[in-house]
Amino acid sequence: MLAAGQGIRMKSPLPKVLHRVAGRTMIDRVVAGLEEAGVPEIVRCALPVLDKGAGTVGVFSGDTPLLTAATVHGLMREHLGRAAALTLLTAELDDPEGYGRVIRSPEGRVERIVEQKDASPAERAVREINAGAYIFTQPDLRAALEGLSTGNAQGEYYLTDTVGLLRARGRTVAAVVAPGDAFEVLGVNTLEQLLQAERLLRERRELQV
Repeated sequence: MLAAGQGIRMKSPLPKVLHRVAGRTMIDRVVAGLEEAGVPEIVRCALPVLDKGAGTVGVFSGDTPLLTAATVHGLMREHLGRAAALTLLTAELDDPEGYGRVIRSPEGRVERIVEQKDASPAERAVREINAGAYIFTQPDLRAALEGLSTGNAQGEYYLTDTVGLLRARGRTVAAVVAPGDAFEVLGVNTLEQLLQAERLLRERRELQV
């Protein structure tokens, strides 16, 4: 689980994922969704403690409190059905501002993800965004992480670069587009988005009553 960010835009000394949405911290909500989906083990610093076999590894963002177990199940089914090296969750947004864009080939294959700060004007016009949920085949994850570099606008290691690295190796990268209005992939980075997530979660509860 990716949960190390301080969340400077939250304008709070509290780490971002410890802010509460409808009474529970964001990270608690993500963990609960993964447990409901049957994820057997959720670890903090995962790679050193994983075995070196051919298992499956999920990587999820700690700031997506609306993510559902059903979506996690769908992501896993697609990954296993396609025998993919990596399967990622995407969404179509009317306003993709701030999100990494999913770049596909003319045939519709996922080729890479480009972060907004590194995107060209044409790439910024793409409405399909990376939703920050990934299922990897373990050997492919290890191989891709070894190829990461900081040659980008922020001078950081981007997990999203694993998409292009795996495609360059001829490996299959699959994608699942989030259903409906894509609200469940909302990433919370500001107090305004926190309030929006709170409202959407309460609306979801009302519909389930």
